[in-house]
Amino acid sequence: MKKITYLFVLMFSLVLMSTSCCKPDEDVVIPTDLTGAKWNCISLDYAGSIYTASVAPTFATLNLTKDFVSLDFKFNNDLTVTLYTNYTGTNNNNANWSSSPFPYSVSGTVLDIDGGYLKFEIISYTSTNLKLKMTKGNTDMPIGGTYDLTR
Repeated sequence: MKKITYLFVLMFSLVLMSTSCCKPDEDVVIPTDLTGAKWNCISLDYAGSIYTASVAPTFATLNLTKDFVSLDFKFNNDLTVTLYTNYTGTNNNNANWSSSPFPYSVSGTVLDIDGGYLKFEIISYTSTNLKLKMTKGNTDMPIGGTYDLTR
């Protein structure tokens, strides 16, 4: 009887050690096709505030201290991206700027633009909504901010 009890305790402890009480991480859906219509920025969540085009605090408010507070993306079939904004900081306020196409790549959940000049973490993606968190850019950009984009 001692052997059966010992065996039962051993098996029970193995079961406890092999199970986890942690909730599994939600998988981010990796974009397979970003190309097509332009992705338009509808809001930026940055430093505890959500900025939009028309509801205070607006993009123009944050634009007094930061560049690229509203950033639209046009991903091209040749793995380049064109960036658009009306908000380019205090020196060129509301300048309606667009870039030449930059090369981009997606690796896991990282969107890399122009060889590391700008980096974003892909937070979520559907065919009509894209959320990107800026993880690298110039110090005058909203690094750490999350862009909500639609197409």
